[in-house]
Amino acid sequence: LSYREIADALGIEMGTVMSRLSRAREKLREALGPYLANAPRRAGSQP
Repeated sequence: LSYREIADALGIEMGTVMSRLSRAREKLREALGPYLANAPRRAGSQP
């Protein structure tokens, strides 16, 4: 889903969707950090 589609479905502003997803991604990075220490930052960034 796009940010706009999520915002429309939840009845919130698109900026709110973007900020919440950004915070959620950061929390995942922090929680999974020890397990992903040597992994590339983005999926598919290496062959």
